[in-house]
Amino acid sequence: MPNLGEILMGERDELTAMKAYMLGDRTCSIQCTKTLNAKQLKALREKIQEDYYMHLNVDNMALVIRGTSGEGSYPILGMPIGKFQDGDAVLHNHYKLLIKYHKSEFSATDLNIKNRKDDEVFNIVGFEGSPESRDYEDASEKEIVKQCKNNAGKPLVVSSNPAGQKITFTYDVTFEESDIKWATRWDNLLEADPDLRHVQWVVILNSIAITLFLTALVAVVLFRTVYLDFARYNNIDDSAEAQEETGWKQVNT
Repeated sequence: MPNLGEILMGERDELTAMKAYMLGDRTCSIQCTKTLNAKQLKALREKIQEDYYMHLNVDNMALVIRGTSGEGSYPILGMPIGKFQDGDAVLHNHYKLLIKYHKSEFSATDLNIKNRKDDEVFNIVGFEGSPESRDYEDASEKEIVKQCKNNAGKPLVVSSNPAGQKITFTYDVTFEESDIKWATRWDNLLEADPDLRHVQWVVILNSIAITLFLTALVAVVLFRTVYLDFARYNNIDDSAEAQEETGWKQVNT
């Protein structure tokens, strides 16, 4: 069920074909294989050129990648679907996912969780990713897994072939224990790129300026409307008095 913010932003959650089981690491799992036609490949190149990002979440924990700046590393929400390299559109079709978990201080018995085989409770406190590009060409599933594990193959360049292109998506899932507690799991996401923080201040000031301008505009319109209404009512009273006085004088003439 999307929240109000997601509805206003036009966001909708969809289940992916990627599978992850608690504490179950996966290596080079095949997500899906798709054959895209020329029109779809053109749209994909445009999305890569426009810096589109893919957003995932696990247990309502948003996926981030780590960026670097002069002040150190910082989280970036989402993963880019690709990049331009030497003039070619390179698609990220392999995802390395790191899920951080914290062992709860409470047991399943303390939380009244029934039908559990063990008494341990784990909380997801972090979700990081790293995108890669791997061209598996038309290899079989067994060969794809072998190439993936050996980190072999060249980057996957989005083709302009009118006949289309076959693309296979793969992923890794690794679980890592963390000292981050459930109550503070979002603290790391509050760290932002200094450049983005500057942009956010510009956006905030721009929003305030627009709000003040619209408020002043509405105030002027309301003032003019009320002023004209009062003027019209005053004219009606003056006309009534003039008619009454004129009529009295005509009767006595």
